Amino acid sequence: EALSFATQVAVMRQGRFAQVGTPLTVYSQPVDEETALFLGDALILPARLSPGRASCALGDLATDALHPAGEGRVMLRPEQLSVSVSGPQESTAIIRDVDFSGQLSTLTLSMAGHERPIVLRTVSQPAWQPGAMVRLTVSGKARVFSG
Repeated sequence: EALSFATQVAVMRQGRFAQVGTPLTVYSQPVDEETALFLGDALILPARLSPGRASCALGDLATDALHPAGEGRVMLRPEQLSVSVSGPQESTAIIRDVDFSGQLSTLTLSMAGHERPIVLRTVSQPAWQPGAMVRLTVSGKARVFSG
C-alpha cells in the first residue's frame, strides 16, 4: 500500500535500510532479489549476462544496465510479460491452472528450468486451458542481479 501513497519509500531489513527511493524506482529497480520479492510478484531466472543483454529461459533479453559478462539472474515483473498461444516448437511455458474470473484469468504456468510456478493475470481466452502451450513475450528491460 505504501507504494500507492508515498513519494518516497524505504525497505528495511534487519534494522538497516536495504533501499530508499521513489515507489516506482524501488519497485522496478530493486537492489536485490529479496527486495524484489518483498515488493510484489517477480519472475527471477538464471541468465548468462553480456553488456546490456541477458540470455535466459525466455530468450535474449534487454537489461536495465550494462553489466560485465558472466552468470547472474534477471528479474521481470508480471506486467512485463504477455501470453500468447504457441505451437510446440515455440513454446516457453505450459498452463498448469486457470482461475477464470470473467474478463481476466489468472494463469499458473510452468517453464522448463524454472522450478517456481509463474502466476500471471491476463485477458481471458478460450485457449487458456490446463496443458496448453504458450509463449511469453517480454516488454521492457529485465533487472539484473549479478553474482
